[in-house]
Amino acid sequence: MSSQQQALESLLQTLGNAASCAGRPPARLLAVSKTQPASAVAALASLGQRAFGENYVQEAVAKILALRELD
Repeated sequence: MSSQQQALESLLQTLGNAASCAGRPPARLLAVSKTQPASAVAALASLGQRAFGENYVQEAVAKILALRELD
């Protein structure tokens, strides 16, 4: 298991525990890909992350086009 995968799983576990303690449904992680290259988004997507956020439409469109075969 890679360190990125371990970090993602740990974060998701922490979110799940916090939601459980608060009596809420499990939280969903929105990864912010601002300033990150498409390759970094692809690496995180390969670990199962599917929700990403961007600040600027132009950056989002460029990454969407670069990564459209991942869907």
